Amino acid sequence: MQLYRSPLGAALLAGVFCLSPQAADSPSQAPFPTPQEGMIIHGGTESADTLFELLGDFSVLSGENLMMDADTVELLKIRTSGLVRDVSVGPEELYSVVEGLLVRNRCVLLDVRRESPRVMKVVSLETQARSGVRGAARYVREAEVEAYAQHPALMITTTVHLENADVRTVGQSMRAVVVDSNVEMILAVSQSRQIVLTGTAGVVWDRVQMLRDIDADWIAREVESEG
Repeated sequence: MQLYRSPLGAALLAGVFCLSPQAADSPSQAPFPTPQEGMIIHGGTESADTLFELLGDFSVLSGENLMMDADTVELLKIRTSGLVRDVSVGPEELYSVVEGLLVRNRCVLLDVRRESPRVMKVVSLETQARSGVRGAARYVREAEVEAYAQHPALMITTTVHLENADVRTVGQSMRAVVVDSNVEMILAVSQSRQIVLTGTAGVVWDRVQMLRDIDADWIAREVESEG
């Protein structure tokens, strides 16, 4: 069964949790349990869902209780997905598709609470609230980052320990890839041989893999240069 736009009413209010009757956690212990149903995202020019409406349906299906400030609400009420036609989204892809649309519209998600009731905050990077998103990113251990990789709008931070590479050199070279300093950070901590990464989960996972490759190749390059 798929959701075809439910009446929102007061389901999603600025700064208020929208607790839904379907918000109970699944038996899975995953931080983001797979919803039981998918949804139809209405595209086109006349009947397209606004992002505000889309998030209302997403909240009901996923059990994520969303909150946002008034400026973000106003922006989401006038933005649509940009899809030219209706798109059917299955339960397994629901998070990644909805989050991808948020990223396209310069929004991120802050993970407020993983215990029931689960809560996330939606923040538009076109509002003053953008200055606080980096500091509010959820800390995720390096070994767990891959589990978050399919969440392109979710803000996380992690630390990567380098066994071989020069931490300061690597940190300085990687800073060039930072696009938005309100959202992203790459910080070298030489004393502990760690790189601190902050950003949206998909981007952080890509950079974790990049650092692992650099660290693995470091000794080989040094041996080759000495030879």
